[in-house]
Amino acid sequence: MKTMKTDDIVVGLTCIVGTVIGVSVFIVSPERIPDWVLGLGVSILCGHIFTELFLRALRACVKIDYSGPNAVFPWIIGMLERLLITMLISLNIQAVGAFIGSWIMAKAALVWKDLTGSDDDRKRGYTALLATLISVAFAVVGGAICTGELSIGR
Repeated sequence: MKTMKTDDIVVGLTCIVGTVIGVSVFIVSPERIPDWVLGLGVSILCGHIFTELFLRALRACVKIDYSGPNAVFPWIIGMLERLLITMLISLNIQAVGAFIGSWIMAKAALVWKDLTGSDDDRKRGYTALLATLISVAFAVVGGAICTGELSIGR
C-alpha cells in the first residue's frame, strides 16, 4: 500500500480549496466575491494559524507533549471542518447549528477514551476539544463574512 506524503496532502487540499472557491464564483454574485475570499481566508488560513498557536500554548501550559503519531494529520481535519462549516453558513443552509453541534459531539466521542483515561490523556482530550471550539468559531466568523453579515473594514 502506498503511503501518502505531506506534499501529496497539501496538493490535494489546495485542489479542494481551489475547487470550492471556483464553484463559489458561479454561486455568488461578482460583487460578493471579495467577501467570500476574505471570509474563506479568515476561516481557513487565520483559523488554522490561530488554532495551532492556541493548541501549542495551551498544551505547553498544562505540560503535555503531543508529538506522537497520528492516523490523520489533525490540521487536515481542521481545515476541512472550517471549509465545510464556512460554506454551509455562507450558502444559508438550514440547520447549520445542529450540524456544528453534532460535529463537536462526534469529535468528543472520538476522544472519549482520552477523557476517561490517565491524567495526560484527559489533558490531551480536553485541549483537543477546546481547539475544536476555536476552529469552529473561526469557521462561523468566516461564514458571516461571506454572507455579508459581518463586515470588516467597510
